[in-house]
Amino acid sequence: MDVQRFLKPMQEISLDDKVGKTQFKIDSGHPHMKIDPSLCVSCSDKPCLYVCPVRNFRLDEAGKIVMSWEGCIECGGAIVACQRLGRRGLTWEYPRGGFGVRHIRG
Repeated sequence: MDVQRFLKPMQEISLDDKVGKTQFKIDSGHPHMKIDPSLCVSCSDKPCLYVCPVRNFRLDEAGKIVMSWEGCIECGGAIVACQRLGRRGLTWEYPRGGFGVRHIRG
């Protein structure tokens, strides 16, 4: 069988385009990520601000971390960075069944 006949090279796609093709089913009232503000405020490096590819972490006017878990693409970058380089103020668990992200091929 000639596999090359059926396979095509994947088209290169930007992060913005990938995220644009991601569907979110938000589990209101049941965040899959939580932050401990007392640990985050004492974290000098705040690596979550720099590793999240969709920028779900930001500083508010008072310099406190604000997280938007609803837009999480579940890559795991922020939790790994926080656990390894930060103060371990971020916790993550899998979203409940049927919730979270769904990546659409297109």
